Amino acid sequence: MSKLRDSLDKFLAWQERNRPEYASQLQPGLTEEEIEEKLKDIPFRLPKEVYQLYQWRNGSTFDYFLPGSGFIFLPLERAVEEYELNADTYSTDDEYDEPEEYWNQYYFPIFFEGAESAVLGVSPMSNFPRQ
Repeated sequence: MSKLRDSLDKFLAWQERNRPEYASQLQPGLTEEEIEEKLKDIPFRLPKEVYQLYQWRNGSTFDYFLPGSGFIFLPLERAVEEYELNADTYSTDDEYDEPEEYWNQYYFPIFFEGAESAVLGVSPMSNFPRQ
């Protein structure tokens, strides 16, 4: 088991003991094939840790997930939708004279709260190997 998976399992155990209403909102994990299918149109590869995260659980329903914050762990299909929406908005909307101030095509949203996202920034040179 990876250190990440071990940490996620400990976090889940804490949630189940202390915040079962949050733990129950986590969706079952995805297979590597399901992840690949959902990410097929993203123009870069995500690191193996993102795959491990989504194999562990596929996000949560839309309620609070992280203790002390309002961030939601986005299901992968929703994260892809958010990525595509941002890519489309900032590449086609004339309101944003300098879209790079608002958007980077190598940012992939994983957590979301209202108008804010916690994103993973991937280098354009990244070519993470398949697991």
